[in-house]
Amino acid sequence: MGFFFEYMMLSLPWIVMFTAVWIPARVLFITGRRERLGAIASRPVRETAAHEVFLWLFGVSLTVILSQTLTVDGSPSFFVPKLRTDGEYLNLIPLRSLRRLKNTGTASESRFFMVNILGNIAVFVPLGAFFAAAFGRKIPVTALFCAAVSLTVELAQLFMPRAADIDDIILNTAGGVIGAALCAAVRAAAGRIRKKRAAEGGA
Repeated sequence: MGFFFEYMMLSLPWIVMFTAVWIPARVLFITGRRERLGAIASRPVRETAAHEVFLWLFGVSLTVILSQTLTVDGSPSFFVPKLRTDGEYLNLIPLRSLRRLKNTGTASESRFFMVNILGNIAVFVPLGAFFAAAFGRKIPVTALFCAAVSLTVELAQLFMPRAADIDDIILNTAGGVIGAALCAAVRAAAGRIRKKRAAEGGA
């Protein structure tokens, strides 16, 4: 838990900066759209508000990921001019991290790789969930989006003092799929509740 707390604390300034830019930009966009269309909103206020919240949460999730994968200890990391392709910084062998975890002999190494594996999954769960919720996308599309985000990050890390690992892409995508599945489950449950209430109201 300490790792995730530190992760979120390092992300907090970036979340604040994103929100400070996002809210006025979104207000200006919505105001301009309403003026152009000459209508307040095409959806009920509750649905519109929920959509805006999901959009913001999606942006926050993406901000957290980018701020912590393209920085070093939460501070901007400038690209180094040399492509880092040695074995210490680049892994193209799928599931190598999982095998290394299985074969490690010390508790500290086991903890490190557990944090690495579970952390790579966990940070993409919100991204997958809020992407699906904000844009109404199904699991396959969400999986492709999360894989694209992860691939972009790993390619960028080839030019940074960080490691690029294909296992990160696999684990990140798995996290995104879990998030999308959770979103689909919540939607299905909410749909059943609405139908039940509608049936009870019509009875």
